[in-house]
Amino acid sequence: MHTRATHRAAAFWRRLHGGVRLLCLLMIGVLALGVAANAAPASGSRRSAHDASPDRVGSLVSAGTEVYALARNGTEVYKATRQDSWVKINDGVREIHGGRAGLFAVLTGKGDIARYDGGKWETIGAPGAEFAVTDDALYGLSLDRTSLHRWTRDAGWSTVRLPVEGRVERIHGGGAGLFAVLPGGKEVARYADGAWRTVGGNGVELAVTGSALYRLWADGSVAEWTPGGGWQNIADRMQHLYGGGEALLATAPGSGVVSRFDAGTRKWSVVGGPGESFAGTSDGWVYGVWPGGAGVSRRGLLGDWFAMPRLTDPGPALPAEQKVRRLNELTEPGDKATVAWIRARSSHLAGEPDPYAFRWEKTECNVIGNSLHTFGIEFESACARHDIGYRGYRDALGEEGFRKGVAGVTGVGIAGPKNRVDEVFKQDLYRACANGPERGGRYGGPPKSPGYDFACRQAADKVWFAVVALG
Repeated sequence: MHTRATHRAAAFWRRLHGGVRLLCLLMIGVLALGVAANAAPASGSRRSAHDASPDRVGSLVSAGTEVYALARNGTEVYKATRQDSWVKINDGVREIHGGRAGLFAVLTGKGDIARYDGGKWETIGAPGAEFAVTDDALYGLSLDRTSLHRWTRDAGWSTVRLPVEGRVERIHGGGAGLFAVLPGGKEVARYADGAWRTVGGNGVELAVTGSALYRLWADGSVAEWTPGGGWQNIADRMQHLYGGGEALLATAPGSGVVSRFDAGTRKWSVVGGPGESFAGTSDGWVYGVWPGGAGVSRRGLLGDWFAMPRLTDPGPALPAEQKVRRLNELTEPGDKATVAWIRARSSHLAGEPDPYAFRWEKTECNVIGNSLHTFGIEFESACARHDIGYRGYRDALGEEGFRKGVAGVTGVGIAGPKNRVDEVFKQDLYRACANGPERGGRYGGPPKSPGYDFACRQAADKVWFAVVALG
């Protein structure tokens, strides 16, 4: 997948310097976390001419909290929205590389490297043999692999001394830093604080996460390297490794079942079945490419999987059952679901496609009682989340299902959809009070006074009782 042009290295660098649930899983065979730092597809994946379709996914990468897909035709790049749809952002790309430092693409034609920055592309350099992205920089090997260069947004390009004389075989990047496979392919070195240090032997596969380097040996064993802890064996038999984000995933031989390694507890847990390639974001979202590149699924906050529309699908195409599971995810109590809700609403406000076809009509519950204006607080986001829950569950389950729940699909009884949405509504109202007018007040009210929190919660309670009573 890496670019191999014939321009001389000196010319190259002169230009650089200047310029659902497990059912869904079983149906589509998808899983897990992923290759956030490097663009190569999973080892052993094969493509044929008849697979070169703009609907099929060729590679998947993450850049911080975002995920991007390159179509199998090798030219079109799509961004995954936080409503599980796709938005096309470029046409004319050969390969993509991502990390917290951003999204980078090798362009068709001469193979120049470009950076995606908030809706626009900027060409920043000429072709290289390969590229790797860390938390703060893009690294590129010259075409003959005899020189290494570093690009940052603030400083542009600079030359990095190689770990040994001559050349390096490969480079790998991620949150744990930049790693290079030394000549002969037997040893690996890490670049940090302006210096190289040999960290150990190379394996049949390497994967980089936010805090560690992982190595797969030929016998299937897996070892973890961290800056402070050296090497430790963490598994005896795995087939492939996938890094990126903050976690490592590995597939089991034969079955392709994917497990996730928790560096904190030092334990593995099964998260699903096989897929072709994977990407994990820095905030924990996981995407997997279906076998053959036929589609993509996202692993939800509650552990189930969400099938996304095809890359070029313009309209809603997701089943009602998945819509309910998405509502379950968005109305889950707690901070993670709140972040997911905020991003989903931002996606809607940005005009991005909504394959769930939620009814986003503006709510007026935020103006019940002028007390809200008095405190400089707006509860519009809380009200919108509440109304999406009410409308969505009613549309999908009917009135009885909305109030009582459906066994095996939602909670039931006091844990049913209505009570759940009402509970989260109060959580959101109180959170708005805790933020205060200076950090979230739409009407620009004064800073908090000594009795502010108590008075604001009283106002929030009035809104909550009025809205819930009407529901």
